[in-house]
Amino acid sequence: MMFLASLLFTSLADAQTKGFSRDRAVFIKELGEYLATVNNDKLNKEYENLLELWNASDFSEEQEDLIMRMCTRMQLDRLKVDPDFHELVRTIVASRDSSVSRDKFDNWSKVAYGLLKSNQELFKEFLPMSGDVFREHVFYRDDSKLWEFTGGDFKFILKKGQVLLEVKKADLICKGPDDKFTLRGTNGTYDLATKRWEGDKGRTDWERSKMSTTELFVEFGQYEIDATKGEFEHDSALVTYKGVLEEKVYGHYKDKISSAKLSSERKDFSDSEFPQFESYRNKLKISAFGDEQVKYTGGLSLAGNKMKGTGSADERAEFQFYNEDKLTVRVVSSNFKITPEKITSNSAQVTILTDSGEIYHPTVKFSFLRDKREITVTRGDKGLEQAPFYDTDHNLEIWVDQIKWKLEEPKIEFDMLLNDAKARFQSKNFYREFNYERLTRGMMSYHPITKMYQHCIRMRADTFTLTDYAFAIGSKRENLLPQMFMLADEGFIYLDLETNKIKVKEKLFNYYRNHFKLADYDVIRFISVIGGRPNATLNLINYDLQLEGVRLFHFSDSQNVVVIPHEQQVTVKNNRRLTFGGRVTAGRFDFYGQDFDFRYEGFDINSNNIDSMKLFFPDTIDQRYLIPIKTVLRDLSGTLYIDKPHNKSGIKDFPEYPKFVSRSPAVISYDKKGIHNGAYKKDIFRFEVDPFEIDSMDNFTIAGLTFPGTFVSGGILPEFKYEARIMKDYSLGFTRKNPPSGYPMYGGKGHGEIDISMSEEGFQAKGEITYEGAVIESQDIIMMPDSTNAIAESYKIEKSEKYPRVEARDVLTHWMPKVDSMYVNTNGHEVDIFSDGRYSQEI
Repeated sequence: MMFLASLLFTSLADAQTKGFSRDRAVFIKELGEYLATVNNDKLNKEYENLLELWNASDFSEEQEDLIMRMCTRMQLDRLKVDPDFHELVRTIVASRDSSVSRDKFDNWSKVAYGLLKSNQELFKEFLPMSGDVFREHVFYRDDSKLWEFTGGDFKFILKKGQVLLEVKKADLICKGPDDKFTLRGTNGTYDLATKRWEGDKGRTDWERSKMSTTELFVEFGQYEIDATKGEFEHDSALVTYKGVLEEKVYGHYKDKISSAKLSSERKDFSDSEFPQFESYRNKLKISAFGDEQVKYTGGLSLAGNKMKGTGSADERAEFQFYNEDKLTVRVVSSNFKITPEKITSNSAQVTILTDSGEIYHPTVKFSFLRDKREITVTRGDKGLEQAPFYDTDHNLEIWVDQIKWKLEEPKIEFDMLLNDAKARFQSKNFYREFNYERLTRGMMSYHPITKMYQHCIRMRADTFTLTDYAFAIGSKRENLLPQMFMLADEGFIYLDLETNKIKVKEKLFNYYRNHFKLADYDVIRFISVIGGRPNATLNLINYDLQLEGVRLFHFSDSQNVVVIPHEQQVTVKNNRRLTFGGRVTAGRFDFYGQDFDFRYEGFDINSNNIDSMKLFFPDTIDQRYLIPIKTVLRDLSGTLYIDKPHNKSGIKDFPEYPKFVSRSPAVISYDKKGIHNGAYKKDIFRFEVDPFEIDSMDNFTIAGLTFPGTFVSGGILPEFKYEARIMKDYSLGFTRKNPPSGYPMYGGKGHGEIDISMSEEGFQAKGEITYEGAVIESQDIIMMPDSTNAIAESYKIEKSEKYPRVEARDVLTHWMPKVDSMYVNTNGHEVDIFSDGRYSQEI
């Protein structure tokens, strides 16, 4: 039995090497017997399907002939039953199941037979690939992806031993586990050997990013795809973005399927970073951000549903924001992230344009909330981000954390993130020797400011590369970076790492010259601390910068000129012109008012409405303390000259400064409640000071300080010219000897032969007053507009037709001229009347 079985198997094998019968009925039977030599249920099922088709005469005679010859060739070349014959049968059955046309099957069978004869290894790949094409239009698949096409027409081509799949007017699709992308309306040829697709024309879009396929799409011409990769890339894609781009734009396009699978939490791939597009042109104009207040010029980059504004180091992208049709904020960056909610950049140059300059920062974080229409600019705390904002309009360095602007509001706010943090607004010519000395030298044998200043002078340039500078001073670029960051942070240079360029600012030149006393500087700096309101506000109508929370600031250390602003507010105009209210201290003088106007060029403070001027003088016992002069000058106008305009630093000593020059009369009034209960009302009783000039305001003498003017006594005495000065009680007033003819008093109702004095003790006199025949002698007379009171050593009335003779001593008199009355209080002393009687009572 064993021998017979062996003989039978050998006979069958020998018969098989001779090929299959060319008789169609015998062939199909022999094929079935041959396939049955392997135990494969799937193969058996596929053969049954083929047998059914064969028996139904579903193939033409030519097709049957090619199938029989192909099977014979495969058998003679010893191709395996499984998988080779298995794939052949599957593919033939698939062609009929998918209703492939007779022409397509003819094409396939000829290609397959030709490939079998020329390249059996490629033939083995062709069978399953073509079967996938017949069944699903899939021409490549692996564990992570597949490539397929839908619609259109296809055919196989055998060319020089290589097999190609030619597809026309179809949609090409790449699929991952759950993700996919589609190239629509394309033509192409797939090379089975190289696994490359060569295509021509097509269109794709951002459908899976939930963006309109009719508004945003790309078109392309010839292209290639490596089917082993789940991606498509094109260097000359033409994007259309309706409502965003004014025209079609060329750029680089890339799409890639995700290997991720969808879960219950994730329903789609709308957040994918693909497809991606980056324009070649960096001067595109985009105006689809709400209205004409927001405009964009630069490159365009798309990553999924995220848009980016892009640029290069030499040609950066730019957003422009308008206020009342006037360009107000310009933001420049190599990369803007643009979403439906906001536009952001982590590294942007921001410029706020004013009518006379700009406010600029080279490296900040930028955000524009599109629904709120609000810009936020944030200064960082590392590297170049730490530098201040540079204000060339107001000539300030501005040290705040952030700037905010709502496009509908005519103001831009400057603020700190913490309420108790200090914002700093500093003159561009501000200098302190301490700041120069504290700049870190480390192990350097030179000061960085001095070294860079010398390089600029030697090269006659203020702009150069960091590499060139490092070479010039015998160092290396990487070694100088910490030093350059420090200089940039302190506002001495602009440093652009993208272009490797340094631009030296005026501040560095100033600091060098200031240190060596070669140039003037100032000490103007405002420290702002406030909660609830921004530290400063830029008015977009007149471009005034309103500072808040400024407790005090200095104009000059050497001349001791300090300001304590009213409600801690200061307005900064072009080139550090300041307007403010409050108190100005200049040497030993304080000025109070609401309308002070400081001019930087003249280094002076002007006001047409100074409420009062207060004086201080050293204590006569201890010269270290200043005692306030009790009386103030009111209603002044004039100019306080702080120092020489070119000596703001006080390097040179000009002892005549500070000085004040008034332009109109001022008033010394005595209407305090504590001076005889406010009897001296300012409107009728005052000393009118003529326009005057005071120099050496920090070291004047009592003898040298006088205020010529006119004394108006409310009708007590006639007006007269005189000089007010500092009195012994530290008030302003005067003393005057009795003139030869004395004084008519109260419009002639009385007469005084008196020495007078005016101070905060009141309007006093000593001497003799005559009224209605009564003569009063006193060393203690107080005169007021409605009365005169005296402690009289002597009171006399000579006998007349109207009055009897009266004589009294040490009495009190109260004269009320307006009612023509005088009261005498005997003060307990006897009064001699008629020479024959004495009375001790009030008369």
